[in-house]
Amino acid sequence: MPEYLEATLGALFVGLKLWNEVDLGTVTYEDEETTNIYVDINTQLARRSGKLRQQHYTIRLRGASKDDLITQENALRTELGKEVNTLVMKPKNATNAVTFVVRRNPALAAPFDMRYEKANIAYCDVVLVTEPWGYGDAVALFEAVVLTGPSVVEFGTLVGQGDPRLAPTVTRNWSGAGVGMQFVCVALCAAGTTASDYVYQAEASDLSGFWYDYSGNANCVGGRAARLDASDSTAWEYCGTVVPAGGPPVGRYRVMVRARATTGDEGYLAKRKQYSTARDPSSVVTLNHDVLAWHDLGEWVHYGSDPLRLWGKAVTGGIYVDQVVLVPVDFGLVWYSDPAEDTHSVRFGWLYDHKFTTTGAPTVELDATGRMQGHGIKAPREDFALFVFVEPNGSDPDPSVLLDATYLTRWEMFR
Repeated sequence: MPEYLEATLGALFVGLKLWNEVDLGTVTYEDEETTNIYVDINTQLARRSGKLRQQHYTIRLRGASKDDLITQENALRTELGKEVNTLVMKPKNATNAVTFVVRRNPALAAPFDMRYEKANIAYCDVVLVTEPWGYGDAVALFEAVVLTGPSVVEFGTLVGQGDPRLAPTVTRNWSGAGVGMQFVCVALCAAGTTASDYVYQAEASDLSGFWYDYSGNANCVGGRAARLDASDSTAWEYCGTVVPAGGPPVGRYRVMVRARATTGDEGYLAKRKQYSTARDPSSVVTLNHDVLAWHDLGEWVHYGSDPLRLWGKAVTGGIYVDQVVLVPVDFGLVWYSDPAEDTHSVRFGWLYDHKFTTTGAPTVELDATGRMQGHGIKAPREDFALFVFVEPNGSDPDPSVLLDATYLTRWEMFR
C-alpha cells in the first residue's frame, strides 16, 4: 500500500489497501453550450465541471484463509455495485479527508493466480466513476445573524476550489402561535448590492392619475402606501414608475408586491408589459381584502433602460400598495411556501434535503421538499451575496429573522 494514501470505500468495506500507483483522474472543464447563433466564442460562456471523473486503483485483499479472502472480495463487489457510494481519501498523517461521491462502476477484475491460490492474496483492478469534485467538511458561514425585512448579506471569503454548496437556515425572531413564517426565500445576488437595490416603496413612485400617498395603515412600511379609490375610478389605472430603470442591477426578477384591498372590497393588481405602459393581463392578481399580503406578479426582465410600472383596479372601496420586492433569479434561488403552516424555521439543503420546524411541540425537523420551489444553491466563491426575504403570518412589515448557514467545500484533490 502506498505510504501516502489512506482510503475507505462505503460503509461495509473499511480500510482499503491501495497497491501500486493510483490514478485519481482529474476535473474536466467544459464550456456551457448555447443555441444562440450570435454566440460563437466560448469565452462568452460559463465554464462548468460537469463530467464525471474516472479513478483507477489496484486494491490488495489479503485473507486469513481462502474463505476470508472470498468474503472480502464479495464485500468489495457489493460496494462497487451500489448506485451511489462514497470514497473517503486523505494523505497519510494528514488531518482532513476528502469525500468523493461514487456512481455505479464496472465490476472489478481479479486474476485467479498463484498468489490468490497459495497466499490468499488478490490484486483487484477497479475503476471508480466519481463526481468531479471531492467534498470537505461543512464550514460555518453565518451564525445567528439578525436580519430585518428583505436583506442582503455578503458571503466574505469562501475556502475551497469549486463552487461550494450552501445550506442556510432561516428562523423567525419573534414569538407567539399562529404568526409564523408563510414564505421564506433565499437567492444569490451580486456582491456589493444592498436591499435598497431590490426593495422599493410604492408611494415613492410618481403616482400617476388617481393614485395618491396614503398614510392610514400603520402596518405599511413607514406607515405609508400608494392608494387608489373606486370613488375616483373603477377602471385600470397606471400607478407609475415604481422601480426606476437605474434602480436594480440588470437581470431577471420575481416581482413580489405587498398590497391589499380595503376590508371586504374587490381589487386587482398587475405589472406592465415589457417596453410599454400597458398592463400585462397574465400578471393580474386578486388582492387580499383582509390583511396586507405578498402577491406574486411573475417574472420581470430588466435590461437597465426600462422601469417597472404597476397597474391597479379598485372595483369597490380602495386598494393600496405598500412595497415591491424584486427577488433575483438569475444565479439561483429556492423558496418555501405554506400559508397554512405555523412555521418556525426553514433549512434549505441541496436538491431533496429541505427541512422545516413548527412552533408546536415537539419541535423536530420535518421534510419540506414538497413545499419548495427551486433547487439548492451552489454559492460562487467570488462576487456574490445572499438575498433573504421572509413573509410573516401577520402584519409586521419588517419581520426580524435569524440567519444561520454552512457551506460544503469542494476540492479537486485534497484539502
